Amino acid sequence: MSLAAEHTEWGDIQISDQALAAIVGIATREFSDIVGMESTLIHDISSMFGKDPNTLGVSIDSNENEVKVDLYLRVRYGLRIPDLTLRLQEAVRSTLEKYTGVTVLAINVYVQSIAFEPMESVSDDGTK
Repeated sequence: MSLAAEHTEWGDIQISDQALAAIVGIATREFSDIVGMESTLIHDISSMFGKDPNTLGVSIDSNENEVKVDLYLRVRYGLRIPDLTLRLQEAVRSTLEKYTGVTVLAINVYVQSIAFEPMESVSDDGTK
């Protein structure tokens, strides 16, 4: 489904769900504590048909000028997840509204996995 973003005197302007997902994916990459986007079954199937890698882990449900976003993330260990996801939701909403003019109804965030930093090796005498 595509999103009818604006009606002008010359015709309609439509932004596809895939274009919206790419904008969301790019906005998400601004967060260094998000180490990756997780694939979903739908994305796995659609990637066989050449889906944009910027849309990995992003699902868009649009209707006219309203959008719902689902994000599937892998985050870095050692941070407060609710704080990170709230900042992410605000950034995604702001970016979508700024660049497309859509009304964002919801941004659902699903933390699918945690990335752990590799441990430094320590010798028998306690030095690194």
